[in-house]
This record gives sequence, C-alpha cells and structure tokens, in this order.
Amino acid sequence: MRLFLERADNHLRGLGHRGVVVADRPGGRQRDDDRFLATCIDTLREGTRFVQFERVALVITTPSHLHRLMQPADVVTGCATSSVSGEGGAAPQIFGSVVPISRRELGRIGGVGLKIQPDHRYVNLYHWLLGDDYLVRYPVGHPLPDQTHPYARSPEDF
Repeated sequence: MRLFLERADNHLRGLGHRGVVVADRPGGRQRDDDRFLATCIDTLREGTRFVQFERVALVITTPSHLHRLMQPADVVTGCATSSVSGEGGAAPQIFGSVVPISRRELGRIGGVGLKIQPDHRYVNLYHWLLGDDYLVRYPVGHPLPDQTHPYARSPEDF
C-alpha cells in the first residue's frame, strides 16, 4: 500500500489536485480493516523515504463487490498480476488493453503506471510487458532489455 500511496501522491501533485484513495476492504474482521486504515493513516502522516504526503487527503475502504467503480480495479489488478507472473490465458489480452491507458512519466510506464518489486531485479519485464525502452533512475535512463538481469531475451526466459 505504501508504494501505491506514493504513486497516488506523485500523480496528484503532477495534476495540482488533492484526492481520496478508495481501497477494497481487507478480508477478515472489522479489526483487520481498522488495522489497515491505521497503517495507511500513519504512512500519510509520517511519509516515506521518498514522499512526504501532501496530496492524498484520505484513505477509505469499501467492499469491492458492493461498489461498481471498484470492480474494474479488481479486473485491472488481476490481469496485471497474472501477466507479470507469466499466465498465458486471457489475462495478457486484457492487460494489453490496459497498457495504453496506464500512467506514463518520462516516456515509460514501468515504476509509475506499474511497479514490479524489486524492479531492479525484474526490470526487463517492463520492456516485454509494457514496451518500455528505458528504466529511469533519475536523472539517467538505462536501456532495456538489460542483458545482466533476468528475462533479458524474453518474458518467458528467466
């Protein structure tokens, strides 16, 4: 969640807006939801090594199955996760429709529209799955695919 909140705050900063993050309610009991929200609030208050939060005003949760605007987020998350993990069924086709509308910055999606962790190890997947030609580590772009990392020849060849 910390990574997502950082990206949300950065995106909102670029737009000059403030925003609310609506997240799927964690499975389990009310206590689990309370713990999740408390962690989010602490993160917003304390910041991270990379972001002091100024734009995310609030985090709320709701069960995604009860909120029709959350259901597409479940589809996007599911097909992105399946595509990154190498699933070869329907997910890559659906994910292919998501890539063109993904957030871009400095000519790439990897790290801003989709974050693979740890990306320094799996950086070549940004090239194969998103079409990124560079990994950007400010202020330098490193060409992809990088032959010194896994998946240098293809997304199937570790």
